[in-house]
Amino acid sequence: MPNASTPTTEHPVLLVQLTDSHLFADADGSLLGPNTAQSLQQVV
Repeated sequence: MPNASTPTTEHPVLLVQLTDSHLFADADGSLLGPNTAQSLQQVV
């Protein structure tokens, strides 16, 4: 078993994190008019 800190290319991982501090817990939330959840969905 390889050491946990030893890099391996057998199973590469691509991690993408999208963070938007303008999103609200409520999917109907809006900021200055536009619905923030819908806006994010259009971008992604």
